[in-house]
Amino acid sequence: YRYCFFFSSRRRHTRCSGVSWARRCVQETGIGQIADDMQPAFQERYNQKCVPSLIQIMNDPIPRVQAHSCAALTNIFEGSPNEFVLPYMNEALEKAFNQIQNGISIVKENAMSCIAAIAESAKESYIPYYGISMPILFSILTTHDRKEYRQ
Repeated sequence: YRYCFFFSSRRRHTRCSGVSWARRCVQETGIGQIADDMQPAFQERYNQKCVPSLIQIMNDPIPRVQAHSCAALTNIFEGSPNEFVLPYMNEALEKAFNQIQNGISIVKENAMSCIAAIAESAKESYIPYYGISMPILFSILTTHDRKEYRQ
């Protein structure tokens, strides 16, 4: 069975959405947690299956789903050897940079963590992206200094 829930959003309309967005959030959180708890075995075994799907989910229209996909990628990439990160680095960084520039705060926060995890794991391979990433990150630091951005 497929259920439909109605809830009021902050937008001007009421949205009807199946449970698929909630299921995606739970799946992404679970994948990220398992990847974190079972390093490096999870990355060795499931890297090629999970990472491309999570990168695609970064395009989801629901911000919470985008944020969870970035968080799951962060957990997968943190502490991973650079050979696990390199095949996905360009596409993941492109989407994360886009989310930092266009997303809401929860998405920006998780995208920044994803970029940091990629940079840490990629080491010298991240150097070509340094020139792209620093202006974006400095822009965030200078424009997001209000109280609601501080935790």
